[in-house]
Amino acid sequence: MATLNIIQVRCIDRQDRVGPDKFSVYIDGRKHAGEFTIGADETLLLNTAYEFQGRADVELWEEDSGTGNDDKLGGFWAEEGEIGDGELEKSFSFARRGDYNMWYEVKA
Repeated sequence: MATLNIIQVRCIDRQDRVGPDKFSVYIDGRKHAGEFTIGADETLLLNTAYEFQGRADVELWEEDSGTGNDDKLGGFWAEEGEIGDGELEKSFSFARRGDYNMWYEVKA
């Protein structure tokens, strides 16, 4: 058994052209955290925990209010094999807009 800690998310460039982005973190197909509002060059501390075995499918989604056309910014597999690797970083990009970084750690 392992624990995935999502530490923080940084928005480098918004996906929405007008106003701030709204994003959520999904793990293994379910909303784990969000909806958060964030602007360009902002960082949000999340400090959330999720227990898993083997690996967990992590996805970052930018939510478009009312349209149902949410955008998957990207995803990755967090794995038990990353226990002890310390704080790790993943980058997400969506088309020409929507650049994000996520920091996480996997612990025993």
